[in-house]
Amino acid sequence: MKTYQDYKDFFMKKANTVVNGFVVDKENDLEVELAVLYMMRDKKFEEMTDRDSKPMNLCLDRGICLLGSVGTGKTELMRTMQRCLLELKSPMAFQWTTPWQQANFWQENSRNRREISRAIKNGDWMFDELGMKEHEKVSDYGRQFYMGELIVHESYENFRATGAFKHFTTNLTLKQVASEYTDRVKSRIERMCNIIPMIGKDRSKMVNPKERQFEDSHFKVNREPSEQDRIKIKIDFMEECFIKPYEVFVETENYLLPQSHEPYIYDELEKLNMICLSKNEKTQIYQKAKQEVLDETRRKFFIKETDKRNEIKSIEEETDKGKEKIIAKSKVIVLRTFVKDKKYKADQMRDMIYKKIKDTTP
Repeated sequence: MKTYQDYKDFFMKKANTVVNGFVVDKENDLEVELAVLYMMRDKKFEEMTDRDSKPMNLCLDRGICLLGSVGTGKTELMRTMQRCLLELKSPMAFQWTTPWQQANFWQENSRNRREISRAIKNGDWMFDELGMKEHEKVSDYGRQFYMGELIVHESYENFRATGAFKHFTTNLTLKQVASEYTDRVKSRIERMCNIIPMIGKDRSKMVNPKERQFEDSHFKVNREPSEQDRIKIKIDFMEECFIKPYEVFVETENYLLPQSHEPYIYDELEKLNMICLSKNEKTQIYQKAKQEVLDETRRKFFIKETDKRNEIKSIEEETDKGKEKIIAKSKVIVLRTFVKDKKYKADQMRDMIYKKIKDTTP
């Protein structure tokens, strides 16, 4: 890709994988243009003006902070950018989390606290939904604070030291950021980020459901997926959710696999005989996973004590629900070890997976 239009077309293609029927209109056309220019590292980004022709004072050497009310498309815009940068194998590709997710992670295990600090200081990050303070509260040796505030301060120090990009979305205005957290938090966001407001209506109401195909008036599904359809579905899933993030990890050691998909990725790799464990190995990993799930549950912060006790009992007694959590954790442990071993080069991994999917899909 060489021209702005090439990048714009690529961006729009990816946007429609994030939101079916993604639309550019007068309320988001400026933000889409800014996102494309930012990805291109085009100096025109720094010369852009707002809708009132006022300079926006943007800089390519800072991250992005999108401000706007609920549903204006902030998360979708950043998620699209993430997918674009990942596919382009850009050094600007970033990891994704939310302050409230990190708050839960913090409370689950004391060792996680060092991991959070270390992770924030390692590479580029996107912190979605800053400002949900009711879910950000954490405690540390009797001291209580908000995870969003910690993330901003850690991010700023890392930005000053290394220039790493830190991105944010929030439903708050800058004035509200200062009142909800502190003036210092607001100031640090302004220093390390390009502040871009997003205006307009709630776009979540404009999302189109995936179109379903029906036969005549009998409301039957049009047809069973063909063998080629099934192969394409599997390849597309593995390419987007595993191969591209694996490629980035091999080159940069940034672990970008989507957490919610990790058990499913494990299942696919096991079906393809790329992950093969003995019965004894599975038993050992299962016991390790059970202990990790128990430790995480005991340290949960945003949960009623009665619910926590019931959850712990479910895991200890390995009820259906408890066993499901342990098995999912087992898969995550194995998958992360598989990725971090870097046994295969990225191109080898892609070729092997494509071939095995084609050979094994009925």
